[in-house]
Amino acid sequence: MAESDSTADATLAGVSPPELSLLVVSGTETSMVPLPRQGRLTIGRGDATDIQIDDTLASREHAEIEVQERLFVTDLGSKNGTTLAGVALTPNQRTELVAGQSIEIGSTLIVVQRTRRPPRPARTVSHPYFEGRVEDAEERGRPFVLARIHLADQGDAPALVAKSRRLLGPEDILALLAPGELEILLQGPAAADPSGWLSGAVEGLRARTGFARFPEDGQGLDALLARASDLMWQSSASEARPLIADAAMAELHRVAEKIARGNISVLLLGETGAGKEVLAEAIHRASPRHQAPFQRINCAAITETLFEAELFGHEAGAFTGAARARTGLLEAASGGTVFLDEIGELPAASQAKLLRAIEQRQITRLGSAETRSIDVRFVAATNRDLAMEVELGRFRQDLYFRLNGIVLAVPPLRERPKEVELLARRFLARFAGEMGRAPPELSDRARAVLLEYSWPGNVRELRNAMERACLLAGDEAIDVEHLPLERMRGATTRPEGEGEGEGSEKAKILAALEASGGNQTKAARLLGIGRRTLTTKLTKHQLPRPRK
Repeated sequence: MAESDSTADATLAGVSPPELSLLVVSGTETSMVPLPRQGRLTIGRGDATDIQIDDTLASREHAEIEVQERLFVTDLGSKNGTTLAGVALTPNQRTELVAGQSIEIGSTLIVVQRTRRPPRPARTVSHPYFEGRVEDAEERGRPFVLARIHLADQGDAPALVAKSRRLLGPEDILALLAPGELEILLQGPAAADPSGWLSGAVEGLRARTGFARFPEDGQGLDALLARASDLMWQSSASEARPLIADAAMAELHRVAEKIARGNISVLLLGETGAGKEVLAEAIHRASPRHQAPFQRINCAAITETLFEAELFGHEAGAFTGAARARTGLLEAASGGTVFLDEIGELPAASQAKLLRAIEQRQITRLGSAETRSIDVRFVAATNRDLAMEVELGRFRQDLYFRLNGIVLAVPPLRERPKEVELLARRFLARFAGEMGRAPPELSDRARAVLLEYSWPGNVRELRNAMERACLLAGDEAIDVEHLPLERMRGATTRPEGEGEGEGSEKAKILAALEASGGNQTKAARLLGIGRRTLTTKLTKHQLPRPRK
């Protein structure tokens, strides 16, 4: 491709990639996207793309920009094609790109520009787009941080956004959840010290901050948002007494209160976010151990190499970096209750070590020969079918028998419709009180949507939806425009008579894929699961993966 003299010096030779950025003009929106030193950026309508454009002529994954010593652009076999400097690109063929040239995708214009200093991160994105990127980050499996900032004065928002953009790296993402309310996905250097980053970002402002680490503080968008919100408001997700309006839940808590008086191990079964931890704390509060610690252990977040050190503790010098002795989580909960959350995710080697501790009621710190007695009650929880996991050889049968002294099943929220509105009002009252406002009312339209939705993310999803609605509504009543309709529109209540077997699950997956136009990320969000989990279920039910 011939180049004029005016652009001959605009190639990447001798130019550090961070000195280049992309000017993206899509509809009425303009944004700057920094180019990394090396790597690939995908462009398209899909949630999983690095540069998402709102253009009906764009494919979900339309084109790709590759950054090496030089710059290249490739059309990824898009339906409507890509042009570079007015010339149509051959699909799936790399073409060199130089500064000053423009890429056209439908009505979207993308121009490579020089910058005199490292470019700032991309624009503030929408909450639905932010949700998709968090789920993408979780699927990649690398640690990240989800942070929240609440401003006492909404007028400080522009200054905070500008400052945050200067402090964030290109891989970090900033979203405006509501006026004066920011959420941030930290994946770069800032993720190593989120507390320090947040302190620097809000310095001089009246603000509340909170953050959650993946996977230590939970898995799934709703769990991470809830954890970050709890820290931001310095409250507990289950600090209030359980709200019970359903007959099955009333019976469940009646049984739980009875068994709380003894020391029998309890296994709680139920979907993610249904309220298993709330029930575990209710058991602890009703037990003779209620004045001793309630220790929560997320089994999915503790790596196999750190399992012994975390649960049993260690002596000084037991391993590199162990400068001081440390009391393990089981020993620290002496006299109280240990809640083993997501027990089904525990690796096999860790299962064997936990079994010995439960059987012998003794632990040995790493680096020590001395055994220490533990006096704790074990309550475990999982959303897996542990009996099936035992049959498949993925969970130890002896550990299963030790944990299921009594089994309690927590029904999903869709089977407790009487509690939806009551829980929604409780959450609204809590969040409004924390903001110094009177609880907002629920409009009839909003109430109808809440009752119609199937809540695949259960109580946790309802809680996050109400916090967001409270922020967006301000002093107004909660109406449908304050609800996450993009997520709720494609998922409705279960048809009458539909069971919870494999046929039911397959039908839900097909319905979610149809509602999302075949977009797997959106379908997974509608189902309240990660995209990787959805892929596994597609294989399980022998469903073809939708073509992008």
